[in-house]
Amino acid sequence: MKLITLILTSVVLTACGGSSGGGDSEKSLFSLWKEDGTDIPLDLTGGSLGTPYEFFIFEADGAQCDCQLRFLGTEDSGSYVLNNCAYDYGSSANGDPGCESYNHSGTFSKTATTLTVCDDQQDCTEYR
Repeated sequence: MKLITLILTSVVLTACGGSSGGGDSEKSLFSLWKEDGTDIPLDLTGGSLGTPYEFFIFEADGAQCDCQLRFLGTEDSGSYVLNNCAYDYGSSANGDPGCESYNHSGTFSKTATTLTVCDDQQDCTEYR
């Protein structure tokens, strides 16, 4: 199972951020991104460098895993750590769907309008 796919379909339930508009202006790392080709959202609003914040992963059957996500480095490149993933609630037939398996780290790089995220297996995904 690809961990990054679950991150892509996750929703961050934090205060919404936004950009001040304007065409090709540089997009903040902590923005709403959409996966190239699928438009699956990756909502990083509410985050900041070096500070862990709550990140939620929702399973197809309704189970919810609560994690902490931390970005290290600069707005343009660095690493991330997704950890402390634990089962919260949901309708998973067997309870915990294995939330601890989502714990991992990886790297990221960002240009003005593109974010590339690579998990610890070097499976990379691009967002705009």
